[in-house]
Amino acid sequence: MKNKYIFFTTILLTFIGLFIYLFVSAPLPLDNKNNSKNIYSCSVEDALRIVATENDIIRTHYTKNIVGKGKKAGLKFDEKWADDEVEAGPLPALFLRATSGYLEKSKVPLGLYLGSDFPISEANLLKGIQAEKSKELKKDKKARFFYDEST
Repeated sequence: MKNKYIFFTTILLTFIGLFIYLFVSAPLPLDNKNNSKNIYSCSVEDALRIVATENDIIRTHYTKNIVGKGKKAGLKFDEKWADDEVEAGPLPALFLRATSGYLEKSKVPLGLYLGSDFPISEANLLKGIQAEKSKELKKDKKARFFYDEST
């Protein structure tokens, strides 16, 4: 009987100690003023700036360290890199296009578009609002955020 009393007393004291510990160490309540804005959210413009920065970093890395150093080491890079008879890697713009295709197949709701005034592939020719925004961009080199219904 005495052993049962000691056992239950020990469990009761453990739960009381645990309850006091959790009560004392609980975080402070959130301020209602800051609750309206999720600290983990960001604007679409900020998200696009992050993606653009990542794209610049990766494309620069690919151009300098993969293509540049690869050519010095004897590797080949070609616009027809995907053809079976061609043994070469993709050029930087085509690397971006291949990455875009990979993203479109993934669960990530993001796509990339490769466009140019003088494209290797006719599919990359800027048209419509993209061509208009490209002209504006060339004037002052500032990023443009716009909605293109055709993409």
